[in-house]
Amino acid sequence: ERLAAAAAAASSSMSTRAESKSEGGLAAAHVPKAPGDPSVPKEFVCAINGHMMKEPVRSAFGHVFEKSTIELWLESNGQVCPITHETLTADQLTPDDELRSRIIRFQIQKSSAPAEEEDLYDF
Repeated sequence: ERLAAAAAAASSSMSTRAESKSEGGLAAAHVPKAPGDPSVPKEFVCAINGHMMKEPVRSAFGHVFEKSTIELWLESNGQVCPITHETLTADQLTPDDELRSRIIRFQIQKSSAPAEEEDLYDF
C-alpha cells in the first residue's frame, strides 16, 4: 500500500514535469525545494519527490535522485528515467559522495545555527 502511494506520487510528479519541459530541459521553476523548508538549496533535493536527499545517486543523464526513491520508481514504472524518459537501469546510478558530504555539512550548519529567540509577548 505504501509502495503504491509512493509510486502514484512519483508518477504524478513525473507527468507534471513532463508537461513543463522547455527546449533547455525542465523549467527551473519546476525544480522543487524541500517541502516546508525554502532554505534548502535545490541541488540537495530529489528530482522526483522534492525531498532533501540522504543517499544521492546520479543517473547517466546527470540527474540526481534519492537512492530509495529512484529504485522504487524503476521498480514501479520500468527502466525509464522519470526526467528524460530514456532507458535507465539501477546499474546506471552512481552514488554522489561529494553531494552527500555537502548535504551533511549543510544539515550540521543548520542544526548548529542559533535559533531565533521567541518573543513571549508577541501575540
